[in-house]
Amino acid sequence: VDDYEPSDPLLKWSFPIRDYRDLPWRHAEGRYDAVLYQLGNSPVHRYQWPLIHRIPGFVVLHDLVLQHLVAGMAVDQRRPGDYLRAMAYAHPGGGLRIGWEVMTGQRSIPFTESPLCQSVVDVSLGVLVHSRFVERAVTALQPRAAVGYVPMGIPVPHWAAAKTTVRRGLGLHPDRFIVASLGEVTQHKRFGEVLAALRQLAATGADFVYVIVGNNEGFDVRLEIAAAGLTDRVRLTGRVDRATFERYLQAADVCINLRYP
Repeated sequence: VDDYEPSDPLLKWSFPIRDYRDLPWRHAEGRYDAVLYQLGNSPVHRYQWPLIHRIPGFVVLHDLVLQHLVAGMAVDQRRPGDYLRAMAYAHPGGGLRIGWEVMTGQRSIPFTESPLCQSVVDVSLGVLVHSRFVERAVTALQPRAAVGYVPMGIPVPHWAAAKTTVRRGLGLHPDRFIVASLGEVTQHKRFGEVLAALRQLAATGADFVYVIVGNNEGFDVRLEIAAAGLTDRVRLTGRVDRATFERYLQAADVCINLRYP
């Protein structure tokens, strides 16, 4: 792990927890049969990037696109060369030029054109993914890669209370149609498209409320809500604890979680 202590007591009781900096020497001593990495497109996984390339193992690839991860490292650590090398490796025919244009602000980050997971796939002994979409995409990038599909191991919540009781506890009308989006509120989750659809629904006279549950930093979704004319139909909760998050999930009639692309 990277400078933190896991909060799950079962995890702490069941396994020794070690600092990632000890992996190279422990691996060199032959203490492990294999290394399993959990890699997502997130700053919290930055420390794994050099390890994956130095000590190849099996990678659970939580996201196909790793552009945020790699570009963020290059910017925050003031190492633009790392991003340029990653782009050049992923696209030998023109990746260096595209990477330079991104680093100098001449173009936006090419999320759809360049997932930047190529080097991870190439050096790894095997790649595990949680969707058939990513499985097909990784295989297309590297046909010889060993790719396995494993469904995400998330247990289905057990809800003891009735939906009407949960709604009342959240201040929601028990009979109103409730649409919800849950998770981090970012521009890539296509709230503009969702709100445009809900505006059409409102025009039919439908009685509904749209609840956006999650942290809202760096992207002011309130502007898009106002532009859609839905201010009186949308509730923003901000960040909530896990129990409240699951209550909103239970309270909803429909959940909409989009992602670009």
